[in-house]
Amino acid sequence: AHWSPCSLTCDQGFRTRVRFCSTPPPSPTGQYCDGEPHAVEQCEDRKCPVDGRWSQWLSWSPCSETCGDGNRARHRTCSDPAPAAGGKECRGKPEEVVKCTVVECAVDGEWSFWSSWSSCSKTCGGGERSRHRTCTSPSPKYGGKHCAGEMMDKLACATAPC
Repeated sequence: AHWSPCSLTCDQGFRTRVRFCSTPPPSPTGQYCDGEPHAVEQCEDRKCPVDGRWSQWLSWSPCSETCGDGNRARHRTCSDPAPAAGGKECRGKPEEVVKCTVVECAVDGEWSFWSSWSSCSKTCGGGERSRHRTCTSPSPKYGGKHCAGEMMDKLACATAPC
């Protein structure tokens, strides 16, 4: 007898066959046919498609910068389960990236340009002219160093006696 179709269209199922003791039929005094009239066996026409699913996200990476703006990322894989037997790939991205700032970067102060020289403080007998600058280009921030050097510069003027 012929086997029946597999009970499942994919993965493992069963199929059966039945035979009849009819060719020739036993005589009234003869023996019945040997063996079982029903047979069952496992069958698998093909593997079932398995669609991929994402794994859990891995931990976030450290920030890419030790100070100021950077990025950190986390990853996942299409492996829980991986696609198989014609199943679909995972939808979406395997990586996620976000901005991060651990601490602001230290900014050292820089001097501004010198101001113009002032007028002489006297017209004779020894005077002084001065100019100044500020530590504001930029100002120190987040633990940065203050400007080195003097913020005022002086120059003798009108040195002739009165």
